[in-house]
Amino acid sequence: MTPLLLLVLVPFGDVEPTAPGRSETVATVRAFVAEHHSELDSLLTDLEDKPAAYHAAIDDLDRQRRRLVRIQQKMSPVRYERELSLWKLDSRIRLAAARASAKTEMGGDSRTAERELRQLLAEKAELRRLTIEEDLARAREQIERLETERQRYVGADPPFVQTETERLMKAAAAARRASARRDAAKAKKAPSRRRPPSSSGDAGSSTTPRQRTAADAASPDNAASPNNRPEPARETSE
Repeated sequence: MTPLLLLVLVPFGDVEPTAPGRSETVATVRAFVAEHHSELDSLLTDLEDKPAAYHAAIDDLDRQRRRLVRIQQKMSPVRYERELSLWKLDSRIRLAAARASAKTEMGGDSRTAERELRQLLAEKAELRRLTIEEDLARAREQIERLETERQRYVGADPPFVQTETERLMKAAAAARRASARRDAAKAKKAPSRRRPPSSSGDAGSSTTPRQRTAADAASPDNAASPNNRPEPARETSE
């Protein structure tokens, strides 16, 4: 029975066995298989007394489980359910093929096993057809989006040039207006630099009255004034 189980659980037969201490991976895989594929779970139980084969099957199933989790996270629920059904079908197909082959080798009637195999393969073909049609529809939508985008760049004066010119001109004008508003706000906040008016004409002057008199006397205008001429010296009697 062991070769049959290995054919079902590890179809490629070259997987390195999982380290016996990786109990977390084993528990995760067994929980996933028990939830979605009870027949496969019972086959794993039969392999537990053969550690190398058991852990090799766990490794293979863990890769398949992680792939399904990625599909569940990135794609639609319908796509995930379809991929999950395909995964279960694949293991059932391998098991049916192994049974049909074993009956043939033993000289028994393998027609029932072959009919089961063909039925399972027909179910897989239908699921694959639906999956491919879904991928084609998504690809056509992508092609349509790309074609619409391409049209923006076609022609001597493509639409892209006009729309981009308008966008850039509006952005530049908005930047100028914003800069003007900032400058105006700064000007309002800046303190006035004009000197306040003095209370008297001489207020704030550091020149003394004596210095102003000397300066006035030295002025050319004052020198020319008759009132500023020195008096002639008086003669004294001998």
